[in-house]
Amino acid sequence: MRFVFFAVISSAFFYKVSTNTNDVIPNEMELIFVHTIWRHGDRSPDGHLNNDPVDPTKWIKGGGGYGQLTPEGMEQQFILGKKLRDRYVETGFLHNFYDSQQIYIRSTDVNRTINSAISNMLGMFSTPSSRPGVDYPDIEGWPRGFMPVPIHSSGPANQDCVANAFCSCKRRNDLLEIAHEGEQFQNYIHSEPYIRITSQVSELFNNTFTWDNLWKVHDAVMIQLIHFPEAVHNQSWYSEKFFEELEELERPSKAFVSGLYDPPIVKGINVRREILKTRGGSLINDISGRMRTKATCARNPLKCDSYHKNLKYYAYSTHDHTVYALLAVLGLESVVDGPEKYGEWPDYASDILVELFHNSTDRSPYFRILYQKNINHTFEVITPQIKQCERRQFCSLNVFEHYAKEFRPDRPIQEFCQTPPGEDNRIATWINNNLLRRTEPSSASYNFEIPLISLILLLVIT
Repeated sequence: MRFVFFAVISSAFFYKVSTNTNDVIPNEMELIFVHTIWRHGDRSPDGHLNNDPVDPTKWIKGGGGYGQLTPEGMEQQFILGKKLRDRYVETGFLHNFYDSQQIYIRSTDVNRTINSAISNMLGMFSTPSSRPGVDYPDIEGWPRGFMPVPIHSSGPANQDCVANAFCSCKRRNDLLEIAHEGEQFQNYIHSEPYIRITSQVSELFNNTFTWDNLWKVHDAVMIQLIHFPEAVHNQSWYSEKFFEELEELERPSKAFVSGLYDPPIVKGINVRREILKTRGGSLINDISGRMRTKATCARNPLKCDSYHKNLKYYAYSTHDHTVYALLAVLGLESVVDGPEKYGEWPDYASDILVELFHNSTDRSPYFRILYQKNINHTFEVITPQIKQCERRQFCSLNVFEHYAKEFRPDRPIQEFCQTPPGEDNRIATWINNNLLRRTEPSSASYNFEIPLISLILLLVIT
């Protein structure tokens, strides 16, 4: 079932935003499609802690309650929308007004991501160019310039494995249990800081906190420091050192739940790859398939259907863990906060741009990726950091498709998530991870070499 929400576009607010990036576009490169994947803006905490320094009734912003987009978060997304307008509307890539044939906005079915998409569209199309009687009713009482823009959702967030890296997935949980038998995780949970800090916060907040829910404490304290700093500073247990230690301990837990284990193979299974298939695999393949279709349209316009011919901009309004999952499958997770803070998830209103180009010289498709850490940063080209792109700003679409194939779920995602990593699956996975020698793709092409023994084993297990 699909759900459609509506954003309201206003001409009442304007921001001057810089769109400087470290990119130079050659004349032969024509931009033909854009995917954008952003994190929602500032929100209230996801829930209440025992002995919480902030009373639940204090969270009245953004409709009130937990997990809601705040006015600060709305502003962040509004500013991001203005940046995207400067980049794609003012340059003529998109029409000056909302065009339903050009633009598709998708959100998880969560209030804060839906409202982030609404706020983003408000920033992107908040100009006097909206046409009364065409884009909105020319009647008394209707705010001038307001235009509803559809925000689509693909059902409950726990079933949306494209836009939600934390969708319900038993296989992922089973893989995490296997991963936790590895030396890296065992060293983490038996370390002195882990034992000391989890014991401390468990006592402070009268609950049991371990690696998988420690984020709730850090999340609550971090947000309370933004909105109610005095309430936190007045607590006898709070100090900057306490928060820094909590943050440093929580960071590896985010990397673990994201599947970033080193070494990646535990009990014969590449847990890193298999977990990432359940987190970012569906999203990168959704993007990859759409880019290939659009690239084919650019090469053979007469064979292109009208929907894909006109579509130029596809946005995902998502969460920090989803943005991080896409970066991780591309090997770009360190762009969030550098290798010294490995495991840190993206900030509010962080944004990935995946731009698709058609090269008029060789008539081939190329992509590049840009990343904005938050609204106080500009978009930076990060494509050269992708290993197979060989430090190039523009990289062959074949390389993106290589990553999509590597992390593609082995079955339809709902079925895949119900498939346990059993003995047969372990053998097949071990063969794929250890015996299939992959020739790293260049920016032009890629291929695979399969040893004879792998083929024999595959025949045996099938």
